[in-house]
Amino acid sequence: MTTFQQRALLLTVIWLVIVIVRFRRSIIVLVGGLLVLGLHTLVAVAYGTAPLDELGLGVAHLWLPTIGFALSWLVLMLAYSPLADWLATRFIETPPNLESFRVIQQSAGKLVAGM
Repeated sequence: MTTFQQRALLLTVIWLVIVIVRFRRSIIVLVGGLLVLGLHTLVAVAYGTAPLDELGLGVAHLWLPTIGFALSWLVLMLAYSPLADWLATRFIETPPNLESFRVIQQSAGKLVAGM
């Protein structure tokens, strides 16, 4: 395991522990952690400590399909969200009742048992 991979793994574990222990519902911490990991990767690539081969981008002719796939997937996900909202409001008159899930929300043990 390279130094870059060790640092990235350590950052990921720290971020996940922070999210699990304290900031379970904080969108800022969730997105911020992803941004930190992305910036860490960009800096490592810029300084040459993470070769592009480690990131799956070592072959130059594969960059364009990779970027195209990522952008098309992003467009699909952004388009899907409003479409899903429109379909839900169009075909379902009342929102779902999640009262049956209240029991497993009372404790972590009940949550794990419910899964």
